[in-house]
Amino acid sequence: MTVREHLIAARALVALGWCQGADAKDADGRMVYAKDPAASTWCVMGALRAADPLWNSTFQCAVDAFQSAARLRRSSIAAWNDRPVTTQAYVLAVFDRAIAREAQ
Repeated sequence: MTVREHLIAARALVALGWCQGADAKDADGRMVYAKDPAASTWCVMGALRAADPLWNSTFQCAVDAFQSAARLRRSSIAAWNDRPVTTQAYVLAVFDRAIAREAQ
């Protein structure tokens, strides 16, 4: 899996459902593990974790690519995801920017 493929897979999960305050939540809003089959919404980090089936070396590169696209310096992705002003649409736009950068 390339970094670009990893970002695309994570973006697809967030497009299905996005959450704040947990890596992932089930349909009832309960926190679950990001790779739990019951997960129906994901935060950015949860989606990046769930999109990596083998926990291979692209995970950290995908995290770095997203962080760069979001213009986050020392702020964590989780804290950024959970800010009141962050929206699913904004998260998807940052994924799109990160994916576009990986295509170059």
